[in-house]
Amino acid sequence: EPDNINKDIQNIELEQIIREAAQCVDDDQAKELTAKLNSLEQKHLSEAALARETAVALRRRYEAEKEKQYLSRPTSGTNVKSNTPQVIIFQCQGQARREPRIEAKEFSKQLALGRMVLVSLIESSPQLKFEYISIDPLKDDDLEDDTSMTLFDRYQMWKSKFSLKTDESIFRDAVEELIADQAERWQSALAALQLRHDNSSVLAFIRLLDGPEEYARPPRDGDVAIIYSAGVSDRGFNATFADRTQTAAPVVAAAISWLDKNRALAQRFLRVDSDSTDQDEHSPLAYTKVIVSFFNKLFLDENP
Repeated sequence: EPDNINKDIQNIELEQIIREAAQCVDDDQAKELTAKLNSLEQKHLSEAALARETAVALRRRYEAEKEKQYLSRPTSGTNVKSNTPQVIIFQCQGQARREPRIEAKEFSKQLALGRMVLVSLIESSPQLKFEYISIDPLKDDDLEDDTSMTLFDRYQMWKSKFSLKTDESIFRDAVEELIADQAERWQSALAALQLRHDNSSVLAFIRLLDGPEEYARPPRDGDVAIIYSAGVSDRGFNATFADRTQTAAPVVAAAISWLDKNRALAQRFLRVDSDSTDQDEHSPLAYTKVIVSFFNKLFLDENP
C-alpha cells in the first residue's frame, strides 16, 4: 500500500541519518547532517524530531569521547592519578615562556594587586597549554608590569587612619565602606568578564579580602576561581568543542592543580561555576553570597 511504502522509505532515511550521526566527526559533517534533518522535517515532522534528538545525543557522546581521548593522559608522578592531565605550559599572553616558578610568581602578583586574571586553554594535545591575561576590573585594560600597591598595602594605608582608641561604631562604619569598595571592584570585574566572554568559556581568578571585625585583627584573603561558561549550555548542539573543553573537569583540575602546586594561589580558595554574572540573591556569583560562603565557612573551619 502507498502509506506503507512511504513509511518504509521514511524509515530508511531516518536510519541513514542516525548512522551518519554516529560517525559524525567534525563541524562540517554536523552542519550537513543538520541540513538533511531540516529537509526531512518538511516531509516527516514528528519522525524528524526523533531523529534530531537521536543525532544530538550521539554527537554529544562523540564529543565526550573526544574530550576523554585528548584530556585523560597518564602521568609519571607518583602522587598524581593516572588519568589526570599533566600541565606542560602556563604562560602570560604575549610573553615568552618562563620557568614555572617565575610564571607562578607573576600570576600571584597580579592577584595580589587586585586584578582579575583570565585563563584560556589554547592547546590540548599533545600537552595542555594555558595562556593568561591580567586586567584591571575598574578599567578593563590589559596591563603591563607596574608598581601599583597590593590589596594588603591598600588595606594598611586604610588602617593607618584608625587606632585601638577609635570608637567601635566609627571603625565598623569604615569597614562597611571598605567592603563596599571591594564589592564595586567585584562587580566591575564581572562586567569586564561578561564583556569579554559574553558567549564563550574562560577561567577567571580574583582575590578578595574579608572585613576585619576589630582593629587588631588582620584581614583574611582568598582567591575565587570562576569557571565561566556563558551561553555554552544554551547553544547545546552548536557549542564548539573548544568551549566545552575549556571548562571540562580535567582541564579545570589541571589548571588549578598547577597554580596550587606552584603557589600562585592564596591559601584560602573558592571555586564557583556559573554561566551568568547576575547579582540577584540566587546567582552563584552574587557578591554577598560569595563572601558569606567563602569567609564565614573558612572562619568556622579555623575555629571549631
